[in-house]
Amino acid sequence: MRLTPKFDNYKSFYQALKAVFDDPNAYATAERSLLALKQDKSYSAYYSRFLSLITTLG
Repeated sequence: MRLTPKFDNYKSFYQALKAVFDDPNAYATAERSLLALKQDKSYSAYYSRFLSLITTLG
């Protein structure tokens, strides 16, 4: 029995992975995380997390 590839290219593979594993409501998740963000580590770690969340929020 020969198996045929399900994905013809990387883009279709990536889209399938994203559909299964990506956050369906990334905006709301980032918003909640930003509201709960506290500086419990170094400033650089805090700022990095802040930038990551702001990028998601646009």
